[in-house]
Amino acid sequence: FSAVNRFAPLLTSLIDAAEVHRFKVKVLVAAQALAYQMGLPRLSPATALVEAIFDGLYQAEVIEEDYFFMWRDYNDDTPGKISAMFQLDYFLAWLKDPDSIKDKDGNEGEEEEEEDGEGDEEESEAEDEEEEEEEEEEEE
Repeated sequence: FSAVNRFAPLLTSLIDAAEVHRFKVKVLVAAQALAYQMGLPRLSPATALVEAIFDGLYQAEVIEEDYFFMWRDYNDDTPGKISAMFQLDYFLAWLKDPDSIKDKDGNEGEEEEEEDGEGDEEESEAEDEEEEEEEEEEEE
């Protein structure tokens, strides 16, 4: 997470400058392909490299949660996607419903509810961006 967090401003800037439709999904595809080329290694018995990358991108707020589900549902033939999806099963389940998943230490989901509304603002931004992308698709 710290490596991704350190480069988050650069990654965000590059993603914003790309002006490519759903570029964040393409970033996830590239990260998954890179992890596959490395043999989809595990960093520990509990964590795979691809999971650490995806989690880092999410925690650093470089890529919003909706894009991870778009990546999962994206119909592509990138080598290693099925294996990566197995390694990301826990992460994707946690993204979908953080309260119903026990963390790897056996604790229930995180207790940090956004009391100041920041979480709602981020969700709204992701929804707005997704709506803009859908409008662009309709125009094409």
